[in-house]
Amino acid sequence: MNWETHLPRMYDFWENILFYTGNYNGSPMQVHKDLHSKCPMNPEHFQHWVIVFTTTVDELFEGEKAIEIKERALNIANVIMYKTLA
Repeated sequence: MNWETHLPRMYDFWENILFYTGNYNGSPMQVHKDLHSKCPMNPEHFQHWVIVFTTTVDELFEGEKAIEIKERALNIANVIMYKTLA
């Protein structure tokens, strides 16, 4: 994983999800399907990610947007898990 490339794309993705910036171009679904074909994922991977994500948000942020991003992240994780592992 090239974090120098990946992290800015993730920042753009989540910023767009939360603030509708329009600064993300990509297909997270396809990226996760490609990743799954190289290194199979299971529901526990997604559950772990949700825990890490929500814990990080709780440590760094509070308020309405923090609640919203955690809810949206859970929904996105569930959709990607369902469509990737199906």
